[in-house]
Amino acid sequence: MLKIKNWVFSFIFILNLNSCQDYSNPQPIVNEHFQIVLPGFIKEEELAEDAVLEYANRFRNFYVVAFVLNDTVSQDSLWSITTKRISSGLLDSKVDSSHKGNYILSHIKGNFKNEKEPIFYTQKLIYSRGNSLLLTLWTRGQERHKKYEGEINDIINSFKPTK
Repeated sequence: MLKIKNWVFSFIFILNLNSCQDYSNPQPIVNEHFQIVLPGFIKEEELAEDAVLEYANRFRNFYVVAFVLNDTVSQDSLWSITTKRISSGLLDSKVDSSHKGNYILSHIKGNFKNEKEPIFYTQKLIYSRGNSLLLTLWTRGQERHKKYEGEINDIINSFKPTK
């Protein structure tokens, strides 16, 4: 009986330590290709095999991946390839994009087959022939997307090349 009480106490203590984590502290990340600031509520996860940055909070259904693209195609072709990578798997997808200097910002909304909630992607493609950067964030559900809109914009705005 004492062993069970000790185990339960230890389990609750560890759970408390994890729940006291300060999710408000931003996580600045700088590497040889880019810099970005991520919210404290996400952690490293395995999401895409060709990504150089992978963070998520599965409980909040919030995901962030970044890629370094070594393509020599034009900016519009690269945008088309990266956008189709997402939208081809969605039913009734809608893509809105805007060019802003050397980058293209895209919002992709759609549904996967047999899914009730829509999925919302935001992409930032920073074009540089031979070494472009792509950041993709996504979440599921209209309410969740609205809730995290500020965090999404902050992440997008912080994503910049280091060179």
